[in-house]
Amino acid sequence: MTFAWKRELVPDANESGDDNNAPPQLSLFASKRDGPPPIEPRITLEQYLESRALSSNHLLNDLQDRALGSRLNRMSLNARTSLSEQGVNVLFVAFGFLKWFEAEHSDEPRLSPLLLVPVCLERIGATAPWKLSLYEDEITPNFCLRELMKRDFRLELPEVDPLALLDDEQARERYETAVRDALRNESGWEVMSDGKIPWPIGKLRQGRSLIVYSGLADAIRRE
Repeated sequence: MTFAWKRELVPDANESGDDNNAPPQLSLFASKRDGPPPIEPRITLEQYLESRALSSNHLLNDLQDRALGSRLNRMSLNARTSLSEQGVNVLFVAFGFLKWFEAEHSDEPRLSPLLLVPVCLERIGATAPWKLSLYEDEITPNFCLRELMKRDFRLELPEVDPLALLDDEQARERYETAVRDALRNESGWEVMSDGKIPWPIGKLRQGRSLIVYSGLADAIRRE
């Protein structure tokens, strides 16, 4: 899949006009009698979604092209560095999140992914769009979250077969339902499906401790 450049979806879009915090651009020929310069109308995400240039293979979010390119470039560089130096992929797409609290009196929720898909980011040139592809053909439960729940809250998240998540389209929904059942006595905790997650960039996530907890889980099973 490809992250679409908004400038290609709506060619007349002016990125500076989409930034509500940007100072107005003054003309060299403007006078005080002209009043403040007009503000360019903000192009909404819905307008980009209506573009005929948008295809089913495109990924779209609310970041402007420059900010999106900078963020994806940084994430790709971090992932490549980890692979070359440690041999570990740290870039994932997350499906489903758990909203939880560290303590009963806490009013600051935490968001942790439930399922992780290892991916990679690539592009063929400096101005080419970024492409998102699978790094490995698997879906992995968040072992870090499972061990944290067991250690700090004595809660057992349900087991799941990673192969079933690939082969069965309904397996992901069943897993989220099983997690809800396991946490039903926790006040304020919630399993959030993808459509309810208030994150703007498609839940791209980087993490370094997944492989550690994965190895720990295997060791526990052998005992």
